Amino acid sequence: GNVEWRRYHGGSNNDRSYDVVQADDGGFVIVGTTESNDVDVSLNQGEYDIWVIKLNTEGTLLWSKTYGGSGIDGSNGVIKTQNGNYLIVGNTFSKNGDISTNYGASDVWVISINDQGDLLWEKTYGGSEFDLGSGITEGPDNTAFVIGNSKSADIDLKQNQGQNDAWVFQINALNGQLLWEHSFGGTGIDLGYNAIFSASKSLFVVGESTSSDGDIFSNRGDKDLLIARFQ
Repeated sequence: GNVEWRRYHGGSNNDRSYDVVQADDGGFVIVGTTESNDVDVSLNQGEYDIWVIKLNTEGTLLWSKTYGGSGIDGSNGVIKTQNGNYLIVGNTFSKNGDISTNYGASDVWVISINDQGDLLWEKTYGGSEFDLGSGITEGPDNTAFVIGNSKSADIDLKQNQGQNDAWVFQINALNGQLLWEHSFGGTGIDLGYNAIFSASKSLFVVGESTSSDGDIFSNRGDKDLLIARFQ
């Protein structure tokens, strides 16, 4: 628990980090959001952008990149894929800049970058209502699972049971192709936060729920821990 080094990175406005992975060279790739446009942030495309930085093993800043458009864009999770690139998940309100498609309100946004921060591909997922990506985990055979929540019942989603449903879907990690999706919940607010893919080839999703109907058998008061298993 002893501090080996301490570094600060950002600009003169709001900068936040939410997840980190270790690179093959021992450095660190950190993802978050930025409202800044100075100091360590060289480009802001409008309001909040996804902000990604890479540090070496001593915390020295190697590069800093922003991704987004003129609206509010943010990231919540990152994984390193089998080919050495990175998948970053979050959400976007933008319809321009790095975003090729917006289905309405907020969409789940996944971007793929290489170890130099170059944008390889990007893809939005969701429907015409509010959709958010909260977490991402590696799946089998060059796939990834995205976890979040949705109020939509169209385009990429088959149903909505009321307010926010927890949402999980699997994508091809090489090109972002949507393989399958499943939303679950009840008439209350149900949120998915993250997941793990186990050695038994089961996907365990964790989140929270205020529902006591639909897919949710009971509620013990206010918000309950939500755990779901997919196989």
